[in-house]
Amino acid sequence: MTFLQPALLLGLPAILLPILIHLLNRLRFKSVRWAAMMFLVSAARSSTRHARLRHYLILLFRTLIILFLILALSRPIIGGWLGSSLSGAPDTVLIMLDRSASMEDTDPRLQSPKREHAIQRFVQAGESMQGQSRYVLIENALNMPQEIAGTAALPALSLTGPTDTAANVPTMLSAALDYMDYNQTGHTEIWLASDLQASNWHPDEGVWTELVERLAAHPMDVKVRILALTSETHENTSIALSSLKRQSVSGRPHLNLSVSLQRNPEANQRFPVAMSLNGSRLPEDRKLDLDAELYSRLLALPADQEKTGWGMVEIPADENPRDNTYYFVYDEDVQLHTAIVADNGDAQRYLQLAAAPAPQWFPHSAETLMPSQTTTLNTEALSMLIWQAGTGADDILSTIETFAHAGGAIFCFPPARGEGATQEGPFGLRWGAIETAPKAKPLRVTTWDNKDGPLAESRDGITLPIGQLNIIQRQCPVLEASDDDVSSDRLDSDWITLATFEDGKPFLLKKRVGRGSVFVCTTLPTPEWSNLGEGMVLVPMVQRVLQEGGSRLSARGMESCGVWRPTDESEPWVCEEGDRDYRWQAGVYRLGSQRVALNRPDRENDLERVPLERLRTLFDGVDIQLFEETIETARKESTSELWPLMVLLALLCMMVESSLLISDRMARRKQIIS
Repeated sequence: MTFLQPALLLGLPAILLPILIHLLNRLRFKSVRWAAMMFLVSAARSSTRHARLRHYLILLFRTLIILFLILALSRPIIGGWLGSSLSGAPDTVLIMLDRSASMEDTDPRLQSPKREHAIQRFVQAGESMQGQSRYVLIENALNMPQEIAGTAALPALSLTGPTDTAANVPTMLSAALDYMDYNQTGHTEIWLASDLQASNWHPDEGVWTELVERLAAHPMDVKVRILALTSETHENTSIALSSLKRQSVSGRPHLNLSVSLQRNPEANQRFPVAMSLNGSRLPEDRKLDLDAELYSRLLALPADQEKTGWGMVEIPADENPRDNTYYFVYDEDVQLHTAIVADNGDAQRYLQLAAAPAPQWFPHSAETLMPSQTTTLNTEALSMLIWQAGTGADDILSTIETFAHAGGAIFCFPPARGEGATQEGPFGLRWGAIETAPKAKPLRVTTWDNKDGPLAESRDGITLPIGQLNIIQRQCPVLEASDDDVSSDRLDSDWITLATFEDGKPFLLKKRVGRGSVFVCTTLPTPEWSNLGEGMVLVPMVQRVLQEGGSRLSARGMESCGVWRPTDESEPWVCEEGDRDYRWQAGVYRLGSQRVALNRPDRENDLERVPLERLRTLFDGVDIQLFEETIETARKESTSELWPLMVLLALLCMMVESSLLISDRMARRKQIIS
């Protein structure tokens, strides 16, 4: 318990006033023995005992009245979010602080980010145990236990400040357990504050079973207290760079940037998107529409900055300033290389022309391979892999998966064989039977995404002639099909449908795999299958997928903050915008001619949270206490002063004292009458 007006506690000796007054009153009377009164004293001895007890009780309650009034004036408060749960100070307190980018969410009613609010709670919790426990801080950026003097030091530490990183709660908990095992921490409590973002907790990973078993079986007495900061923001917009391409316009080099926006449902204000190039702020282009989710801009590169440089895009500050800026770097054009693995010779030729339509004018190249030749496939300098074949050997599938996770693009086309039987493909694809439409009534693509992706309209607003495609044959993938129902067409939730036929079946699909993407087209660019090979749709579609895969080569200097580390950490990487720490702060960092742009991880934009019941299930078998801190409970607890209770207790004591006085007077009156 702490006090807002501790100076008034100096008045506590005043509780002795009733006792002093009682003793002074006794000095006013002098006892004189009188023989005639001895019999009366003996007869009234029983009633005297009751009277003396009443006097002592009256004296006690008068003392309590003064005590409670002094405490009320001192304004006591409960000692933090753990104040009611602690039964004695532990030997060691491990403070686990999630200071990821999402912890900077601020609600105007609370007037502080979740991270700062968690620190305030830790400080309050430690006030009542000052000097009794050892405190160790574990935060998500370094995951290294750091002993601190006490909770009062937390607000001033650099290791408790805001970051642009993501958290990994299982890794933090593992570091805490390792520290406990090595240092024999005795009776230990783990204080964990987090916003329960699912992408930081990884609740479905098997590592939780091992961690909880270690906690439950730990020889030391371990208790876990979790402060769940689950309040939602009302008006917040996050910004990210979805694509960055070099482009020649009228013989001059330009950057084509596509910016994606993720808005909170209540964030409906208009705002500009500002951009900077090599430290110079560019004029604002326009204000975004209320429902805009994608913003594109073409930036002309200055003559002295055509080869390499850096920049950033930003929007005005809102309820989370950590997601309002995104940094980028650019480099010289690189050759975009495509490998085509195909069974169908005609499809192979059409796809090769679409991948490298004019090598003499554009830095594109393509090589063709038979499935049996994939052992020689080199993905190091590869931008896109087109796969029109079966599954392939296990080692090739592992190479393909590694390529996708590293940022490469994979474009899958039907194997065009095995009619009537399900065929396997990479990434769990299961191709269904080949469907053939009458030539007089070919299949039509009626719905597609014309704002973003391979089928988007051009910058000039020209729409691709997708509606003019005549599809005679198609082979749709079967995803998440059960073993006894291979005809199921239920789609995996990770796959996004970019275009559909009139009957609702997919024409083009996309799935994110690590930093890369996998695209699936359900028809072939051959005359027997469709008129896709005419090129009006195929070439721009393939080229856009190629550009997306090529970004991993032209933008190798764009990494996630908190994940990237330099090869040699002894070399000083300098921030282009001042003094920053690359371990937890976003920005553009430079070492000689090398640059790297660090941004918050994409998963920090994932708003899904771990449900409280799921959280309790994760810690099944562990002594855990969960505190859900919404805005309402935070406000209530942060103003939970005890002075109203003290005033109420003082009034109750007054009532009891009054009743005792009345009963004492009535008893005296009866004695006089008798």
